[in-house]
Amino acid sequence: MNRHRRINIALLAAALISAPLPLLAKEASLGKPSRLYTEPFKDAAVIATLSATSTVKVLERKGGWSRIQHQQSEGWIRTLDLRFGKSAEGSVVADTFGLATGRAGSGNVVATTGIRGLDEEDLKSANFSAEQISLAESYRIDASVAESAAARAGLQSTTVEYFEDITNATPAARRHDR
Repeated sequence: MNRHRRINIALLAAALISAPLPLLAKEASLGKPSRLYTEPFKDAAVIATLSATSTVKVLERKGGWSRIQHQQSEGWIRTLDLRFGKSAEGSVVADTFGLATGRAGSGNVVATTGIRGLDEEDLKSANFSAEQISLAESYRIDASVAESAAARAGLQSTTVEYFEDITNATPAARRHDR
């Protein structure tokens, strides 16, 4: 693949990734029965349990959660429970993506979900919670307890060497098969 084509594909992929989710796929299906929550948290109230054959409209994404509409209900669902692709087939974006990846045509749908965790808005709206700090600290165990549990499980200690710093290596040493 020549350099200009790789650059064009990279630019197209970056544009698609940075585009808002509703532009990329307004509809999705579920891959398994899934709970619809009032908020994007596993301990939030459950509105409904949707069947694996449900089709939903994606309204927004937040971390690993998507706000969806299903019939008259609206709520949050784990993004990993959603399947994008078939509903997007035939759209300009899907056709363009297919051309860029060489996966155009039926039967070549590839679904990928990227979850980055905290976003800027999460950090801006974050509040200190002594209760949550205490909860996190309650999960801590002593090293001797951890070593004992590892021994009972048959785990062995292994030393892993650091990778060699290649920032000053020759171009031949930095080269990888592409």
